[in-house]
Amino acid sequence: MKFKPGMWAARAAFSAVESLSYISSTQGLKHFVLVQNAAIVYTIGPSRAVSLSLKCLLACCGARAVQIFLFTKKLGGEGDNIDSIWDLEPPADTGEPGMGASWKVLRELARSLNRGKEEMPSLEHLETAEPPDLVLRLIYLFHVYQRQPVEEVLEEGESLKEGFAKELAEYLYFSDRAYDEPNDVKLQEKMEKRGWELALAKMQATWGKHEPSYFVATHQERKELLCVIRGTAQMEDLVTDLVAHPVPFDGDESLQVHSGIYAAASWIAARFTQLALGMAAAGYTITITGHSLGAGAAAMIGLLLRKRGVKGLKVYGFATPACMDSRLSKECRDFTHSVVFRDDIVPRFSPEALLNLNDQINDFDAEQEIDDEELDQPLRIIVKLVRKVAEWNSGGEDEEGRKKKGRPSEEDRKKAREHLHKYNPQIPGKVVYVYRSKSVRPEGEKGDKDELKQTVITGDHECLRDVRLCESMITDHYTEAYFRALSQENPAHAEKEEEERQQKDCAEKKRQKAEKGAKQEEIDCDDDNNDGSRQTNSQEGPDNEQQESHSDEQDSSKEPRPRENSSDEKSTSDENGSSNDSWLQVP
Repeated sequence: MKFKPGMWAARAAFSAVESLSYISSTQGLKHFVLVQNAAIVYTIGPSRAVSLSLKCLLACCGARAVQIFLFTKKLGGEGDNIDSIWDLEPPADTGEPGMGASWKVLRELARSLNRGKEEMPSLEHLETAEPPDLVLRLIYLFHVYQRQPVEEVLEEGESLKEGFAKELAEYLYFSDRAYDEPNDVKLQEKMEKRGWELALAKMQATWGKHEPSYFVATHQERKELLCVIRGTAQMEDLVTDLVAHPVPFDGDESLQVHSGIYAAASWIAARFTQLALGMAAAGYTITITGHSLGAGAAAMIGLLLRKRGVKGLKVYGFATPACMDSRLSKECRDFTHSVVFRDDIVPRFSPEALLNLNDQINDFDAEQEIDDEELDQPLRIIVKLVRKVAEWNSGGEDEEGRKKKGRPSEEDRKKAREHLHKYNPQIPGKVVYVYRSKSVRPEGEKGDKDELKQTVITGDHECLRDVRLCESMITDHYTEAYFRALSQENPAHAEKEEEERQQKDCAEKKRQKAEKGAKQEEIDCDDDNNDGSRQTNSQEGPDNEQQESHSDEQDSSKEPRPRENSSDEKSTSDENGSSNDSWLQVP
């Protein structure tokens, strides 16, 4: 191989320039800080490094706090006295984008908590045991639900129409894609493969503004406009979930909805209504779908569009939370279906469900129901720790010596439920409920093989008003679990297998290309060596040259020697379709 100093120098210069630009990038700066911190820890020791980091952190935060304090005073002056710190409105002209967003989030959460106490006073009447006893009861109750999963027999309700589960699974796929695709380019690729054209997409929620991630797509052949709202995937979405006090729906004080979800739904509806009106007038069906937070927002968007005259609406929600009062839930039954799977906590979480759980905790007699020896090892360890902490807090007295808090009376329980009529949120529309008719726990196997049944009920059904403390209260919330509930395969699995196959094919082609290049490079080196050998032989004299020529004429009929890779020879080989020269063939 020939040494090319010019190429080496160019590559070295290119590498140096790119390394400098890399350090100035965000990723490079992060790596630099990590390496620097590792060097500091190695040099001065872990304890001194942590102490130094904390001091630097406090210094930076303190300096920033003083800067903002002086800056806001300059903008707002002394101002008027306020009754609460949460009444402070951050200045709008700070000049820095995003400043004040975190304050707004914290203030909204605090106000939501206070308003929740005012609007839902029933939650203030929750009577629970002392903290250590409460923790033990929760552990034991969890163990009971794990060992004896709830089996149900529902005689009321409608059966699912033929093919409806498959239709639901199709829109569940879109709700699942809203979580998995990192950007609109990847999302567009997936949608195009299924005949959809992506119209617009917002792939990230906005901090402090209840603006969730969502996308809109159209299908020309089916004449359908699709809006998909993503569920909880970022801290911004979690804030929307937690801001849960009741607010009027569309200005009507007699209709109450979840404040955070309604804010998200209103923001999307303001941008989607005109498009939906135009497409509906052109004969398109308007479909809105989502999972969890996205399902609640989808139901509210459907109601807002209906009020604004949009026709041909369909709403499909999966793991839809109880987010609106009974009147609104009934209003959207003709175009909204909410799917609830087994023990999923999100659709079951409501003030009434919390009161029911409180009654279970207070009525549960842990000593009679469960022997400690039957507890799983991790739970047994937690029980011992809780009892030890309780003993320390009680001054060393044993459990019998501590004063136990009595159970709430029937009068107290009745009083706690008096205010539920004011705001007792329900699951929107018709509910496709997939429940456990028989519990099957194969020994030695992970998971379950429960016998599942499907029925269509209303959102106020009593079977949806209980929180079940078990592992499946979380695992049943995943989109993958809802495909199982509908007895359908997730198309994303086949797509992933296809992507992996394509990646393997691409890697194999790259390997073959690299092998071909290496073989070609080896041949070039052989050609260079042969050229040098011929030059050496030509210098040995005419007699030797004649002998070599005579030898070549004799051996030409036996074995051809390698020829130079000329373009004319290669094109002739290609035209004939093949070549006897193995070094020309692709392996």
